[in-house]
Amino acid sequence: MSPKKDSVPRAALMEELAAHKTIGSAPREELEWLADHGEVRSYEPGEIVVPRTERVVEMIIMLGGHIAIYVERGKGRRKAMEWRAGDVTGFLPYSRLTYPPGESTIEEPTRGLIIHRDQFTEMVNKCPTVTGILVHVMIDRAR
Repeated sequence: MSPKKDSVPRAALMEELAAHKTIGSAPREELEWLADHGEVRSYEPGEIVVPRTERVVEMIIMLGGHIAIYVERGKGRRKAMEWRAGDVTGFLPYSRLTYPPGESTIEEPTRGLIIHRDQFTEMVNKCPTVTGILVHVMIDRAR
């Protein structure tokens, strides 16, 4: 099964972004840019967001749900990280990530605002506060 594109009224999406734990403090015009340039998708439990063999090309602003990444280590599969509503994951601005280190699996029904990396140059220019927040997210993730 593949993710489903959701049609969400812009006003409702703006409310969700303004209340978002990670990026909600950004100026309204930056949140509007994200709403206008992103795509809201829904995922079902068990779906793989990005297979380990595919390049990561999208950022997910988590609006609801739960994603966990599982990696194969010497003693088998283990959960390495997880994200919930209010988090941001996937490919972030200035990231050197190419392929995921494991399988990012949907743990419960999940919704996210997807921003493709092709949008990042414009996003960095139009959304400096969001970009700064995301750089800090990336630094924390690297730790």
